[in-house]
Amino acid sequence: MRSRDTKPVLLGVDMSYQVYRASAAFKMLTSGRTFTGGLYGFLITLAKTVRETQANRIVLCQDCKPYKRSETYPEYKLLRKKNQDSDLLDLYKESMPMVLDAMADFGFPIWGIPGFESDDLMGHIVRQHRSRFSMIYAASSDSDLWQLLDCDWFRVFSDSLKSMMSRELLMKKFGLTPAEFMLATALSGTHNDIAGIDNVGPGRSRAAIKDPALMRKYRDGHNALIERNLELIRLPHALFPKDEPIPPRMKNFNARALYRWCGRYDIEVTKSMLDAFEQLQG
Repeated sequence: MRSRDTKPVLLGVDMSYQVYRASAAFKMLTSGRTFTGGLYGFLITLAKTVRETQANRIVLCQDCKPYKRSETYPEYKLLRKKNQDSDLLDLYKESMPMVLDAMADFGFPIWGIPGFESDDLMGHIVRQHRSRFSMIYAASSDSDLWQLLDCDWFRVFSDSLKSMMSRELLMKKFGLTPAEFMLATALSGTHNDIAGIDNVGPGRSRAAIKDPALMRKYRDGHNALIERNLELIRLPHALFPKDEPIPPRMKNFNARALYRWCGRYDIEVTKSMLDAFEQLQG
């Protein structure tokens, strides 16, 4: 049997989060009349993340609307969408096709399944394919992914190794296991506009986890809502195909394409960026 130490380290990238974040961080960066901040920010952040995690395999995960969750819960992410900065959203929409085209040209595997989100893809990897990897990192800031931290070799990487979320840090910060955090979120509602129990915020929901009497009270009065929320939060979604294969390892990184894209938009290709991307090829 192959040792875990010889298995690859996988980095799953939440494309929506990373491109939106890059667009916000470099919203003034242009080349001629073309906004290039999204592409530039995505490339430098991805290279940094690869270096810090020492990943040698990557999957770029896409959200693919319409979501299955919206079919059963039409309010899903509705208010969140309405409250977005319209100017930043325009930059994001301009950047995403550019980033996807560039990454495909470089040879990076891009994965999306109609009806599901990048979190579902990461959930599928952790639940069905985790034995194939020595470590799995999700480049995301989404707390819904914390439910997957019951896997010993899964981490949520948002900015750095020091701040990444692990099961140990979750317990230290909130005193909850991944399953308990998921249940607490079902009680209080989520950032994706999933409504919780009236007047139950994060504090009360976490208190209920430790107080059986309070939990029975919430279950007696709101069990249908709690179960609905757990179904909406759970990763991957119940309808996600369990036999779905994950994309194969990148075989050939196209460095010429990287230079071509960066040259087109006056983006410097650094040695550290090039080394990081070459690290990901089989």
